[in-house]
Amino acid sequence: MQISDADRAAIDTVRAAARKCVVVIVSGRPLIIDPAQLSQIDGLVAAWLPGSEGTGVVDTLFGKRRFTGRLPMTWPRTLEQEPINVGDADYDPLHRFGFGLRTR
Repeated sequence: MQISDADRAAIDTVRAAARKCVVVIVSGRPLIIDPAQLSQIDGLVAAWLPGSEGTGVVDTLFGKRRFTGRLPMTWPRTLEQEPINVGDADYDPLHRFGFGLRTR
C-alpha cells in the first residue's frame, strides 16, 4: 500500500525540474505517500483502474473533460491506520470516504 522508493525518487526528480508537478496514481487501492512529499506537489490524481489507453486521465489533466470523481473508500494517512472505517473512534484519514474535487 505504499509507493515504491523508485516512485518517490521519480516524484522528487520531476518536482525539482518542473514548475508544477501533478502525481497520477494508477491503482485500484489507496497508496500511502509521505506527507512531506505530498505537501510539495501541486496535485494528486487517483486514476482507479483507468484501462490501458489512458485517454480519460489525459483528457482531464489537459482540461478536455472535468474531474468529477469521488473516492469509493477512505484514503488512510499511514499504513498503520489500516483497516480504517467510517465511524471509527480514531477516524482521521488523509481523505475521507467520498472525498473528491470537481473542476469546471
